[in-house]
Amino acid sequence: MPYPSLLDRDLSTQLLSYLSPVDIAKYGRVSKASRDAVNVFNNTAYDLERALAPFLSSSEYTTLRDFQELLGAVISGSQAVKFLDRAIRESVSSSDLDIFVKIKHAKTIGDWLESIRYHFQPRGSQPRTFSECYRLNNVDGHSTNYENTPTFTSTINIGELYGTADIRDVFSFGRDWGGQTPSIKILGTVYSPAQAILRFHSSVVMNIITAKCAYALYPVTTFHTRQSVKTKHANEEAQEQYITRGWSMVLAEEVVEGRAAIKTDLRFFGDNHC
Repeated sequence: MPYPSLLDRDLSTQLLSYLSPVDIAKYGRVSKASRDAVNVFNNTAYDLERALAPFLSSSEYTTLRDFQELLGAVISGSQAVKFLDRAIRESVSSSDLDIFVKIKHAKTIGDWLESIRYHFQPRGSQPRTFSECYRLNNVDGHSTNYENTPTFTSTINIGELYGTADIRDVFSFGRDWGGQTPSIKILGTVYSPAQAILRFHSSVVMNIITAKCAYALYPVTTFHTRQSVKTKHANEEAQEQYITRGWSMVLAEEVVEGRAAIKTDLRFFGDNHC
């Protein structure tokens, strides 16, 4: 029996909450009791349904997961960082829920959001309705040759804003719910969502949540030493957001721990460094 009393279990969970994922993993290798404690803690700390509760009800959460599996959509951005960093207590207004999906599938998710009373929030020169905004992207559901075509629906340079030209357009939705005003963004990508994410401004945001798993491409540097390696697609404004949240922006040669993941040329989500 790993816990002599409920008090010991609660105390263990509280103590583990102060450790980084690396230290928690090390502690879990000490004994069977410590491994059991870590398993209990992880099941509580990494509860995605609870993390997305400010945005979606339980049934809506299940539907989103189904869409993720069907369409290859992933969650990334600030909410993925917060989830992996166990910082879900922050105010929902502090960041949006970013859903990345190929542009040809964006309408499916957008139509679903409108069906659950999320309202399209046009940005810049975007049309007033989601359907018209999507139509003006010249997306017919079959063509995928968008790489040389500018974004038609916004005065904002999407490439400059997100540090990558792999994002075709961004569709924002919001609703009044439970006294809060959660916002969900659909980021329609030219190719796979992973390609767009791998071209972000720095390594801190190179994380994804799929239908079944959550992956951090650089877990040691991001969540242990709290460093973020700058890329050639650097966006100072976006980087500043994470500097204020406690990360330091560094060059690859300045990495303190986790250098093997940085030096490896070929990386993919789910490899040995995740």
